[in-house]
Amino acid sequence: MEVFVRHLKILWSAERMLGELKLRVVTHKIILGAIAALAGLFGLGMLNLAAFFALQVHMGPAGSALIVAVANLVFAGILVSIASKLAPGPEVKIVEEVREIALADIEAEAQAVQNELRMVRDEIMSMQASVSRLLHNPLELLAPKAIVPLIAAATQIIKNWDSSPKPAPKKPAASKRRAPAASRRKTKSS
Repeated sequence: MEVFVRHLKILWSAERMLGELKLRVVTHKIILGAIAALAGLFGLGMLNLAAFFALQVHMGPAGSALIVAVANLVFAGILVSIASKLAPGPEVKIVEEVREIALADIEAEAQAVQNELRMVRDEIMSMQASVSRLLHNPLELLAPKAIVPLIAAATQIIKNWDSSPKPAPKKPAASKRRAPAASRRKTKSS
């Protein structure tokens, strides 16, 4: 899980750095575009003023206004072309590679977690099936595992029973023969 969190942090850092770099480029483009727009507006204003002066006097002050307007328009065009050609630097490629590596690692980690979850699910389903079989027919599940030990125990008992010595019947000793209990009582009372 630590690896997964580390990869997420790397991915977050890479995305943040990419965003900052792209924002910097976009900011420069916007600034240069705004300057170009201002120069274009100024040039348009001067062009309008030049056209006005051209109609008023045949090339006196109008000629100079026209030259200034054209110069402003050329400047605006140059700024627009520079702004459109701006691209992120080589560090963006490095950050993109780091992001791709982090994404690949996260995908691999997610796949491993998914595989573990599948294994757990399969084990749970197997346990559920075993419990279900045990509840529906307990002898089917217990019989194969219980028969072998029962047969072994029965075999052992039979072997011990056949091989054990049987006690011999006791024979009464002739010299130590006692009188029956009734005759012993008579002798004591007389």
